[in-house]
Amino acid sequence: MSVIRETPQGISDTFVGALENLHVGVWEWSPATNEVCWTLRVGEIYGMPAGELPDSLDAVVEYIHPEDREAWQADVKSCLAGEKDHDCVFRIITGDGEVRWAHASGRIQRDEVGEIRCIVGAVLDVTERMRSEETVRLFFDQTINLHLEATMDGVIQHVNPGWTELLGYTSEMLIGRKLFDVVHPDDQESTASELNRLDQGQNVHCFENRYRASDGSYRVLEWSATASKDRGLLLGVARDVTDLRSSDKRLREAAAVFSNTAEGVCITDSRNRILNVNAAFTKITGYSLTDVKGKTPAVLKSGRHDEAFYKDMWSDIHQNGFWRGEIWNRRQDGQIYPEALTISSVTDNAGKISGYIGVFRDISERKLSEDQLHHLAHHDPLTSLPNRALLRERLDQRLL
Repeated sequence: MSVIRETPQGISDTFVGALENLHVGVWEWSPATNEVCWTLRVGEIYGMPAGELPDSLDAVVEYIHPEDREAWQADVKSCLAGEKDHDCVFRIITGDGEVRWAHASGRIQRDEVGEIRCIVGAVLDVTERMRSEETVRLFFDQTINLHLEATMDGVIQHVNPGWTELLGYTSEMLIGRKLFDVVHPDDQESTASELNRLDQGQNVHCFENRYRASDGSYRVLEWSATASKDRGLLLGVARDVTDLRSSDKRLREAAAVFSNTAEGVCITDSRNRILNVNAAFTKITGYSLTDVKGKTPAVLKSGRHDEAFYKDMWSDIHQNGFWRGEIWNRRQDGQIYPEALTISSVTDNAGKISGYIGVFRDISERKLSEDQLHHLAHHDPLTSLPNRALLRERLDQRLL
């Protein structure tokens, strides 16, 4: 019989009707005759053509995905052996080739003498649930971040491959262990506090702690976590921020040097437009960042150097990546002063110039000292009249 017209033995019409309303199909199979009977809902779930429902278990097996048939058949045998009720999730290939997921369950019905009369069961289309679970699994298994499921007291239940890629641990090495086994000792108290917050129903965002890798090194992880009270689990997603925090530290150190160094620093973009200057720049030149931002360093030109000087300077920068030398510039108040200047080009990851950094110091005092030494070397200390050294120097210049 292909479609049952009467309720399977032992099941009331009301109960079958309720299951049908829940989109649950009801079936009955007699091992002695291999006959099956169905409600129409079963045919809909299996995607069987109307009026062509199979009347034997062998025909039903043909609809089960080849990769799932062995597990399904083993579950049915266990049920017949009295070891367990039939309970199996498997894939179906419908008549038009669509792959669906079904959850079938069943229980043995016996006659008066204890012999197996039939198995009566139900089948439910769980395709959407399985697809959702697959989506979650695919997300969980991504290696970009570290995903974690743990009990509320921190016993690890499930981790994704990111733990292997980043920290060198396989899932077998972590499952069953406590989080604190791999958390830095100095971070365990704060981690316990965050677990307590989760246990109290609060979500955790951007919490950081250090985890020990399998090689003994530590990585800084930034966590976002929530608790699933009904499952008794905490669910966490973490990203590795070790390099970011290291970069932040270097940036803070660089910012401290930039702000406190005695040398003037000027940072420009690739078009040589000023982006930033430090306090020493302002102290030496008299110009604040507001005065020069968006302008070029040409605002400091003294007029003492010709275009050939600047052309040679930029030629060195483009060829060698830097230029170092002495230059005369003009302060905001118009005073001309000498400075020792180094200009370096800055390149991006592609090797393209993204800007320039100029570092300089005022050498006015040094120049003054050099002039004084030159004067003392070439003039009488008492009368300040030229001496023989100056005469010889001037004579040499004439003879050249």
